[in-house]
Amino acid sequence: LLRCFEKLAAQVGAAVERAAPMFAAGADIQVRKAAVGGCAVVAFAQGAALRDAVLALGAEAATPGGVPMRLRPQCDPKTKQGVPNEIFAAWGRKAEEATPVSEGELLRCFEALRD
Repeated sequence: LLRCFEKLAAQVGAAVERAAPMFAAGADIQVRKAAVGGCAVVAFAQGAALRDAVLALGAEAATPGGVPMRLRPQCDPKTKQGVPNEIFAAWGRKAEEATPVSEGELLRCFEALRD
């Protein structure tokens, strides 16, 4: 019985680890990528000015691997208020399954947009 619980605990631990968001951070940009679902939140340390400049480039962008993303201002899920220094990027679950996008790739993409 104890062996059964140990095995179950290991499986649950692995599932929790897979579901946890993944992070990548540069000098002034941080990416929090969802483990599943094909989306990420990008935070800019310099605030709303840099976020607004990136959004002014257009509502769509592509990763270095060529996966198209939709960009929009991030809203806090609890308060439904805009977050002034964050962007929500989405490319979709099916695109993520076909062509996984790493958090490092997203970071490079937004650093290129910043420059």
